[in-house]
Amino acid sequence: TVCLRGATGVPTTPLVAHTLASRLTMASTGSAGIGATTLMIRKVPLGYTLDALHTELSNLINLENIFDFLYLPWDIKKERNCGYAFINLVHPAFAEPCLSLLENHRFGGSGEFCSVGFAVTQGIAANLQSLLQRSASGAVKRDPDLIWNGRKVNLSVVRAALATLSDRKTAPAPRGRARRARGAP
Repeated sequence: TVCLRGATGVPTTPLVAHTLASRLTMASTGSAGIGATTLMIRKVPLGYTLDALHTELSNLINLENIFDFLYLPWDIKKERNCGYAFINLVHPAFAEPCLSLLENHRFGGSGEFCSVGFAVTQGIAANLQSLLQRSASGAVKRDPDLIWNGRKVNLSVVRAALATLSDRKTAPAPRGRARRARGAP
Protein backbone atom coordinates (compact mmCIF):
# COMPACT_ATOMS: atom_id res chain seq x y z
CA THR A 1 0.00 0.00 0.00
CA VAL A 2 1.22 3.46 -0.84
CA CYS A 3 1.45 5.75 2.18
CA LEU A 4 1.16 9.49 1.90
CA ARG A 5 2.28 11.99 4.50
CA GLY A 6 -0.40 14.16 6.04
CA ALA A 7 -0.02 17.80 7.11
CA THR A 8 1.62 16.60 10.36
CA GLY A 9 4.16 14.45 8.51
CA VAL A 10 2.55 11.26 9.83
CA PRO A 11 2.15 8.52 7.20
CA THR A 12 -1.47 8.03 6.17
CA THR A 13 -3.27 5.75 3.76
CA PRO A 14 -4.62 7.23 0.50
CA LEU A 15 -8.16 7.12 1.95
CA VAL A 16 -7.13 9.07 5.05
CA ALA A 17 -5.17 11.55 2.95
CA HIS A 18 -8.19 12.06 0.67
CA THR A 19 -10.46 12.52 3.69
CA LEU A 20 -8.09 15.05 5.25
CA ALA A 21 -7.78 16.91 1.96
CA SER A 22 -11.55 17.03 1.43
CA ARG A 23 -12.17 18.24 4.99
CA LEU A 24 -9.47 20.92 4.65
CA THR A 25 -10.91 22.02 1.29
CA MET A 26 -14.44 22.21 2.70
CA ALA A 27 -13.21 24.11 5.76
CA SER A 28 -11.18 26.57 3.68
CA THR A 29 -14.11 27.29 1.36
CA GLY A 30 -16.58 27.56 4.23
CA SER A 31 -18.73 24.82 2.71
CA ALA A 32 -18.19 22.05 5.25
CA GLY A 33 -21.43 20.14 5.35
CA ILE A 34 -23.52 22.69 3.48
CA GLY A 35 -26.02 20.61 1.55
CA ALA A 36 -24.25 17.35 2.44
CA THR A 37 -26.51 14.46 3.40
CA THR A 38 -24.35 11.35 3.01
CA LEU A 39 -21.90 10.26 5.69
CA MET A 40 -19.24 7.56 5.50
CA ILE A 41 -18.78 5.64 8.73
CA ARG A 42 -15.38 3.95 9.09
CA LYS A 43 -14.16 1.22 11.45
CA VAL A 44 -17.45 -0.66 11.60
CA PRO A 45 -16.63 -3.99 13.28
CA LEU A 46 -16.06 -6.62 10.59
CA GLY A 47 -18.52 -9.05 12.20
CA TYR A 48 -21.43 -6.60 11.95
CA THR A 49 -24.32 -7.32 9.62
CA LEU A 50 -26.57 -4.72 8.03
CA ASP A 51 -29.27 -5.56 10.59
CA ALA A 52 -26.87 -5.16 13.54
CA LEU A 53 -25.58 -1.84 12.21
CA HIS A 54 -29.11 -0.57 11.56
CA THR A 55 -30.18 -1.54 15.09
CA GLU A 56 -27.21 0.11 16.76
CA LEU A 57 -27.51 3.30 14.71
CA SER A 58 -31.24 3.44 15.42
CA ASN A 59 -30.60 3.14 19.16
CA LEU A 60 -27.75 5.65 19.11
CA ILE A 61 -29.24 8.48 17.09
CA ASN A 62 -32.94 7.62 16.83
CA LEU A 63 -32.83 7.24 13.07
CA GLU A 64 -36.55 6.88 12.48
CA ASN A 65 -37.55 8.99 9.49
CA ILE A 66 -34.25 10.86 9.18
CA PHE A 67 -32.44 8.59 6.73
CA ASP A 68 -33.41 6.98 3.44
CA PHE A 69 -30.32 4.89 2.66
CA LEU A 70 -27.94 2.72 4.68
CA TYR A 71 -25.41 0.54 2.90
CA LEU A 72 -22.79 -1.75 4.45
CA PRO A 73 -20.49 -3.09 1.69
CA TRP A 74 -19.93 -6.84 2.03
CA ASP A 75 -16.83 -8.89 1.18
CA ILE A 76 -18.26 -12.17 -0.17
CA LYS A 77 -14.93 -14.02 -0.14
CA LYS A 78 -14.26 -13.23 3.51
CA GLU A 79 -17.96 -13.39 4.45
CA ARG A 80 -17.87 -10.16 6.41
CA ASN A 81 -18.42 -6.45 5.88
CA CYS A 82 -15.67 -4.21 4.52
CA GLY A 83 -15.38 -2.10 7.68
CA TYR A 84 -17.25 0.98 6.48
CA ALA A 85 -20.83 2.04 5.74
CA PHE A 86 -22.75 4.85 4.08
CA ILE A 87 -25.83 6.57 5.46
CA ASN A 88 -27.85 9.21 3.62
CA LEU A 89 -29.90 11.57 5.75
CA VAL A 90 -33.11 13.07 4.40
CA HIS A 91 -32.06 16.65 5.14
CA PRO A 92 -28.68 18.39 5.43
CA ALA A 93 -29.67 19.73 8.88
CA PHE A 94 -29.29 16.18 10.26
CA ALA A 95 -25.71 15.74 9.00
CA GLU A 96 -23.74 17.69 11.60
CA PRO A 97 -25.64 16.32 14.66
CA CYS A 98 -25.26 12.74 13.35
CA LEU A 99 -21.60 13.31 12.57
CA SER A 100 -21.04 14.56 16.13
CA LEU A 101 -22.92 11.64 17.69
CA LEU A 102 -21.13 9.01 15.61
CA GLU A 103 -17.60 10.40 15.74
CA ASN A 104 -15.57 8.26 18.15
CA HIS A 105 -18.48 5.91 18.87
CA ARG A 106 -17.53 2.33 19.78
CA PHE A 107 -19.81 -0.11 17.99
CA GLY A 108 -20.90 -2.93 20.28
CA GLY A 109 -18.40 -1.82 22.87
CA SER A 110 -15.49 -2.75 20.57
CA GLY A 111 -12.04 -1.38 21.27
CA GLU A 112 -11.88 0.84 18.20
CA PHE A 113 -13.50 4.23 17.85
CA CYS A 114 -15.24 4.78 14.54
CA SER A 115 -14.62 7.85 12.45
CA VAL A 116 -17.18 9.65 10.35
CA GLY A 117 -16.95 12.13 7.50
CA PHE A 118 -18.85 13.37 4.53
CA ALA A 119 -18.91 10.82 1.71
CA VAL A 120 -17.64 11.70 -1.75
CA THR A 121 -20.94 10.62 -3.34
CA GLN A 122 -23.77 12.75 -1.97
CA GLY A 123 -27.55 12.23 -1.98
CA ILE A 124 -29.90 9.29 -2.32
CA ALA A 125 -30.12 9.41 -6.12
CA ALA A 126 -26.33 9.54 -6.61
CA ASN A 127 -25.73 6.73 -4.08
CA LEU A 128 -28.33 4.44 -5.65
CA GLN A 129 -27.02 5.23 -9.14
CA SER A 130 -23.45 4.48 -8.06
CA LEU A 131 -24.46 1.19 -6.47
CA LEU A 132 -26.50 0.17 -9.53
CA GLN A 133 -23.59 1.01 -11.85
CA ARG A 134 -21.12 -0.95 -9.69
CA SER A 135 -23.49 -3.91 -9.71
CA ALA A 136 -23.96 -3.77 -13.48
CA SER A 137 -20.20 -3.51 -14.09
CA GLY A 138 -19.48 -6.54 -11.92
CA ALA A 139 -17.60 -4.51 -9.28
CA VAL A 140 -20.17 -5.82 -6.80
CA LYS A 141 -20.35 -9.61 -7.10
CA ARG A 142 -24.00 -9.94 -6.15
CA ASP A 143 -26.88 -7.58 -5.54
CA PRO A 144 -26.33 -6.42 -1.96
CA ASP A 145 -28.91 -5.73 0.72
CA LEU A 146 -29.41 -2.19 1.93
CA ILE A 147 -31.85 -0.15 3.96
CA TRP A 148 -33.91 1.96 1.57
CA ASN A 149 -36.76 4.17 2.73
CA GLY A 150 -36.89 2.47 6.11
CA ARG A 151 -36.84 -1.18 5.11
CA LYS A 152 -34.26 -3.80 4.26
CA VAL A 153 -34.31 -4.64 0.55
CA ASN A 154 -32.08 -6.25 -2.03
CA LEU A 155 -30.60 -4.01 -4.72
CA SER A 156 -32.69 -5.92 -7.28
CA VAL A 157 -35.84 -4.47 -5.61
CA VAL A 158 -34.43 -0.95 -5.96
CA ARG A 159 -33.53 -1.62 -9.60
CA ALA A 160 -37.06 -2.85 -10.36
CA ALA A 161 -38.69 0.10 -8.56
CA LEU A 162 -36.55 2.63 -10.40
CA ALA A 163 -37.20 0.90 -13.72
CA THR A 164 -40.94 1.12 -13.07
CA LEU A 165 -40.63 4.84 -12.35
CA SER A 166 -38.56 5.30 -15.50
CA ASP A 167 -41.16 3.42 -17.57
CA ARG A 168 -43.91 5.66 -16.24
CA LYS A 169 -41.98 8.79 -17.19
CA THR A 170 -41.31 7.57 -20.74
CA ALA A 171 -44.76 6.05 -21.39
CA PRO A 172 -46.49 7.62 -24.38
CA ALA A 173 -49.47 9.86 -23.75
CA PRO A 174 -52.86 8.24 -24.35
CA ARG A 175 -54.16 8.70 -27.89
CA GLY A 176 -57.43 10.25 -28.80
CA ARG A 177 -59.06 13.56 -28.09
CA ALA A 178 -59.44 14.70 -24.57
CA ARG A 179 -63.06 15.22 -23.60
CA ARG A 180 -64.20 18.40 -21.99
CA ALA A 181 -65.99 18.20 -18.73
CA ARG A 182 -69.53 19.58 -18.74
CA GLY A 183 -69.55 23.26 -18.17
CA ALA A 184 -65.86 23.64 -19.06
CA PRO A 185 -64.99 26.44 -21.50
